[in-house]
Formats: sequence, C-alpha cells, structure tokens
Amino acid sequence: MKKIVEKIAKLSNLSEEEIAKKIEAKREALSGLISFEGAAQIVAAELGIRFDNIKLNIEDLLPGMRKVNVLAKIVEIDGIRKYVRNGKELKVASMLIADATGSIRVVLWDTKHIALIEEGKMKKGDVVEISRADVRGSMESKELHLGGASDIAISNTDLEVIEVEKYPLKTISQLVTNSRAKIRAFVVQAFVPSLYDFCVQCNKKIDANANGHEHATEKRMIFSFIADDGTESIRAIAFGEEAKKILKEDDFDEAIKNVYGEEFWLKGRVRRNSFRDALEFVVEEAEPVDVKKLIEELSK
Repeated sequence: MKKIVEKIAKLSNLSEEEIAKKIEAKREALSGLISFEGAAQIVAAELGIRFDNIKLNIEDLLPGMRKVNVLAKIVEIDGIRKYVRNGKELKVASMLIADATGSIRVVLWDTKHIALIEEGKMKKGDVVEISRADVRGSMESKELHLGGASDIAISNTDLEVIEVEKYPLKTISQLVTNSRAKIRAFVVQAFVPSLYDFCVQCNKKIDANANGHEHATEKRMIFSFIADDGTESIRAIAFGEEAKKILKEDDFDEAIKNVYGEEFWLKGRVRRNSFRDALEFVVEEAEPVDVKKLIEELSK
C-alpha cells in the first residue's frame, strides 16, 4: 500500500500524507466496499493522473492500474494453453518479462497477440513495447493482462534487465497464486495415481467421454501428493515423466508405500483450486534431494 501512495504522490506533486487521506476518504465515501487499490485508482484519476501517457518501470506497476505502458525484455515464454468457455475453444498465452527494476508475468488473451508467438514473430530475448495493459492480482503476485484494446510490439531498443530466476527458491508458506517457485519438501501423504488420455498434437488432456477426437492419444500418469517443508503443506500434482521420477516404480501400491518420507526438489507453478479454495503446486520438474551433495554445497 505504501508503494501505491508513494507513486501517486510523486506523479501529483502532493505529499504522501495528503494522498493517504484522500484514499481513505474515498473508501469511507463508498462505505468500505472498495479495496485500497481501487480507491487509489479513483483518486489518481480525479487528480488527472493518466497512466496511458507515461512509460512505467515494472517496479512501479501496482494492482488496479489500467492502460499502462511498459518497455521490457521477454525472459521466458510459458506457452499457449487451450481452454473451453461457453462451448467454444479459446487460447491464452503467458510469459515473463523484465526490465532493470523487476519482472512480471504477462497474460495474453487476444488472438492477434498469441499469433505472434505461434508464428515465431515474438520470442524469448525480444524487447517488447506493451501499451494499454491492465495490472491485476496483488502486490505479492501481480500480473500484466493484455486484451483486445492492448498492444504489444517488438522494439529495437537495447535494454539491460535484471537477472531473473524462473523458479525462485521459496518455502511453501511463501507461495502465492499464479507464480513459479522451487521448493524442497517431503512427501507426507500420497494418493493412488491414475492414467488419462493425452493428445501430443493438441498438448492437452482428452476427456474420456469425448468422441471422435481426430488425433492419436497416449496414456499418461497423474499423481497427487501432499508436500511439506516444515513451514506449511500443499497439495502437489505431477504428470507423466515427472510423476514417474517421484514414484520410481511401476507397481503403484509399492511405489506409494516407498515414497512416504522421501524428500524432493520440486519446480513448478502455483494455482488456486477453486473447488477446494486452496493453493496447489503443479510440478514441472522433480528431483530427489541428494543429501550428500547438499551438505557439500552448504559447506562451501
């Protein structure tokens, strides 16, 4: 919250105390039915502050900001995911960008933006100029969302950026939704794995009840378990080869018994399960903890 106040104060030439009072007054006028960030956005607009006519650093992006402009380098492209809404198959893409002040995840919803990735016209290492994007999420997990009114274009600008770790080391208690992390945790509970149909061409799970799927499918494993690192526990889900790395054996019953108490390095993404209203960790890479190697590294 302090950063929001600082930013608006800087752009309006008012003191931070004056801005804080205006924001609280706006919240009171709206009977507390609006968030601090939302009230700050209204106050900024009333002061004539428009974010669509200035280029912001990533560290200055605040949840609730709309129509912001950013110049940054693509650090990683997470890929394109298909989903179904109202019976229609749609696409969404995401990537990580950075500048000299920080990094942020970008979500692309518009087909013309996604096509730039599909056609190889926008790739990792490119500097991009983003216009009229919205900042969503929280201060701990903010994202830049681009819709049909937004724009993204390749820039010839030579840009120095901070070094970004795709999977920053975190404890489970530090995990927040829509982020990536590396955790070190023990398997304290395991559930019976199951198999599902996966289409390699579509790169997605195929509903067992779906009829007439035109591509060949293969059976893949899904394995759920509870990971605990001493700070907290979280439900983790591993697919295919990563599930096999954790279980190690083809005999599911024996594998589950042997995996209890095993410690792993897990890299993946954090999502919120809306049905259980709880965070989940989707494993993208799994590796057993080599205690001897870990002791040697800590001794250096």
